[in-house]
Amino acid sequence: MQAASGMMSRKLKALCAAIALAALSAYAAPSSYMGIAFAPVAAASSGQSEMQSLARRAQSGDKHAQLELGIRFEEGRGVVRDLAKAKMLYQLAAQDTPIKHTSFIPEGGIIRAETTNAGVRKGLSEAKERMAKYALTELNRAETANEGRAEFTNQAGVK
Repeated sequence: MQAASGMMSRKLKALCAAIALAALSAYAAPSSYMGIAFAPVAAASSGQSEMQSLARRAQSGDKHAQLELGIRFEEGRGVVRDLAKAKMLYQLAAQDTPIKHTSFIPEGGIIRAETTNAGVRKGLSEAKERMAKYALTELNRAETANEGRAEFTNQAGVK
């Protein structure tokens, strides 16, 4: 009986440890952003640590960092060229986002958090221009594809 109780106790402890580990990992900092791994700074070369710093700033909402990282993805500078990631970063840098402030107010032995809107952080005009360029490029591709289909259909004699 005591052996079964000890076995249950060990299983319960293991279950509690697993739940605690899962809960803590939910609050852990992300290990990458847009495919850029956040390795320990000492292990990273100067180029890698610069890219990691840029990615961390972009992830935190820095619009200039989002734009710069988008340009790097578009040009393939320091990262593998990826136009989908570039476009996503341009969208983030271009959109207006609310600025919120949180105040912590002590009230009767309890601390209450109060969030207020403090305006809007405007999107970057250069990011908006790059988004317009992408929209035109995609429109031209669609028109070219449709023209090619129409030409193929006409050559085949199909209406």
